[in-house]
Amino acid sequence: NLVWEGNGGSSDSGVVRQVIAPEVALQIRRFLSDPVARLPTFPRGGSLEYPFAVAVKTGTSEGFRDSWCIAWSDRYLVAVWAGNTDFSSTRELSGFSGAASIVKGIMLSLHPDRKGGLEDIEFPPPPGYVPVSLCRLSGKRADRSTPYVTTDYFKPGTEPLEYSTVQQLIPIDPANGLRTFPSRNARVEYRRFIVVPPEFTDWAVAQGLEVPPDRYSPACGWAPVIDSFEIAVTNPRDKSRIFTDPEMPEGRSTLQVGCRVVPRPRSVLWFVNGEEAGMAVFPFKLRWPLKKGAYTFQAAVPHTPFKSAPVSIEVF
Repeated sequence: NLVWEGNGGSSDSGVVRQVIAPEVALQIRRFLSDPVARLPTFPRGGSLEYPFAVAVKTGTSEGFRDSWCIAWSDRYLVAVWAGNTDFSSTRELSGFSGAASIVKGIMLSLHPDRKGGLEDIEFPPPPGYVPVSLCRLSGKRADRSTPYVTTDYFKPGTEPLEYSTVQQLIPIDPANGLRTFPSRNARVEYRRFIVVPPEFTDWAVAQGLEVPPDRYSPACGWAPVIDSFEIAVTNPRDKSRIFTDPEMPEGRSTLQVGCRVVPRPRSVLWFVNGEEAGMAVFPFKLRWPLKKGAYTFQAAVPHTPFKSAPVSIEVF
């Protein structure tokens, strides 16, 4: 966290200026030594994981021209660059697959007394920092009932104060699994659900998280009136240019088209170039065969005037 500022001459007159606060540097060092923080990009037990505390950072340049890795313990710092001396592309040699394995071999040889795996694999937090339990889904403070909890360290006065509400007890009609109201239906049971903002609902479902139903039980005798929808195509992006795989058999290339609708309807009607292309239920995906040409996609809530803005692509 120090930088040397000299005059470029032979004189050693210069200034060492601190650019990062010591506690911030120590916190970054702790993050870079955490093997769990590397998941799922990097696997456990690979070239980035050590039997003792080591901070590691890799890098791979565009076109795989450079593979580099820097690692440091409380004793040594090791940096390795791997690549072609003419800066041509390698055969997909990344910082993880190339330089990191070399760095690990050097680092282990420099610490022969620490190969037993009996030491802490993370650096300690900065002095004075306090541990706080956090909800991994919201980043807010966790309470006793919060699922998916992690612990992080904060400088006193900077820790989050608001508690997570990502898990909620919601009244459900056991006869059909839909929402209900305790005051209107005697048959009620409370179930725990993961409640996230509407834009993250698709993600939560894809992760296998149990989100609450969006419809109310007929036994309620009442349901909120929905007279407006926000609908937008999320994939592909507007004005995308898509190239088909020339090695793919004819008729096998497809594009998955998706949209987001708030609140969630029972179904969505897809249009391609103004023509009906199919009905889709949640998560409202359309698998469209790719052929050369220009296409415009729109999604609409059936039996309503609500339709997304058009998204145009060109396929080559």
